[in-house]
Amino acid sequence: MLSQCEQNIGAAASPLLESTFNWDDCQKESGHLYQRALDLYNATRTFRTFSAGSTLEIPRVSCDHQCDPQSLREDPRICLLQVHQVLHWYHSAFHVTNVFSSFEALLIDGIQHSLRKLEVSLGAATKQQIEALDMPPVQSWGKKKFAHDVAQNLLSFSSLIARIFHPGNPANHSEE
Repeated sequence: MLSQCEQNIGAAASPLLESTFNWDDCQKESGHLYQRALDLYNATRTFRTFSAGSTLEIPRVSCDHQCDPQSLREDPRICLLQVHQVLHWYHSAFHVTNVFSSFEALLIDGIQHSLRKLEVSLGAATKQQIEALDMPPVQSWGKKKFAHDVAQNLLSFSSLIARIFHPGNPANHSEE
């Protein structure tokens, strides 16, 4: 049986203006993603990373993406489109060969499940095709660093989207 998020694929042309986009399901799933991202981050904390900075280009949600409460009330599409793009990148990152194979399968499967559910829902909501982003090749010596960088950034990202979805549909909120 498909969840409401997955059923939103068949939503109308302007689903954000209608009631077909289910903020509640995305609220719940973003909370699950945060919890799983925290578990993955904790599993990678012992990895030693010797470089001072990360050269990994990970897409992010920034102030320019209008994810503040007022912008979300007025028109959430810009924010949701960027969240969708970042979800898509993480979904691809978890398919890089043999990087996450040493982690507990249940944890990685749970993260992939949450990423997919949110990505499907936001794809239906934004009605935008997300362009594929190239994943950098990961050498065997760099797999732990890649896993740690992805886990650390996923934790931050999942915290942000949990805050975006936690209050529910922003159209129902007053400015008070």
